[in-house]
Amino acid sequence: MNAILVLTGLLAVLAAGALSRRRVSPWLIFVPASGAAAVAAYLYSPVASCESPDTVGYAFGIAILAGLGLYTTAAVTALLDAVRLARSGARGRAAARLAPFFLSAGLAVATFFLYVFALVSCIE
Repeated sequence: MNAILVLTGLLAVLAAGALSRRRVSPWLIFVPASGAAAVAAYLYSPVASCESPDTVGYAFGIAILAGLGLYTTAAVTALLDAVRLARSGARGRAAARLAPFFLSAGLAVATFFLYVFALVSCIE
């Protein structure tokens, strides 16, 4: 699973570079990331009980990976946009891009901890 998390992070950074170059708003990435994280939060209880069917566990893992990947993409896109805007002299707009950065980065960390807590709860 660690290799999959690293690969997801690398793909997220590459996607963020492409999306920032095309001037895609980080908020457009944030919305599906929140949907994936909401699914993961919904599935957390059955997975943490360690008695869920395999399909629920797989769905939880996919939702965690999608949420982490999309939140990371949104955070890196916002950061790249902020740097681009600051270099062009639009410091106010650059500062406004920090809101989706901090929100996405914080929720990516929360989604990761949801995954860790689900794993730890099944270790006896």
